[in-house]
Amino acid sequence: MKRLLLITTLLVAPAAFSAQPGQCGAGFEKWDLNCDGKIDYEEGMASSQAYRDASKAVNQPVAREGLPPPSEAGYPSHPKNPESGAWEKTNYVYGMSAVLLRNSPEGFACAPVGAFGAHQYEDCQHVGNGDYDCEMVYDYYECK
Repeated sequence: MKRLLLITTLLVAPAAFSAQPGQCGAGFEKWDLNCDGKIDYEEGMASSQAYRDASKAVNQPVAREGLPPPSEAGYPSHPKNPESGAWEKTNYVYGMSAVLLRNSPEGFACAPVGAFGAHQYEDCQHVGNGDYDCEMVYDYYECK
């Protein structure tokens, strides 16, 4: 009988004496510094201190010391191909490689000089009774 009572006491005791929410020992003891069962702002900041320290070690600001000014860095002061022009309508040149242009680009700026462009659109003619006869038309442009 004494053994049964002792075993029953040992089985029930941990449930009776275990920490309840709101008390230290309920799983919050690591950061619940004032044992109120809640993690407040200061305790939250203390718990994230290791993360902030690791983040500061990795995220270093860019060091700008020792870099020469852009004018002395060896970069050219102007683009290598400064030639720009304007699109002018031209005839198709066999085998030319052309950029597909949107809308009519005539007169607009382009670069580099010598590039070709093509503008494709559908030209439709009314042929009666609501019918239309349509064909694809290409206009070709050269950057001059």
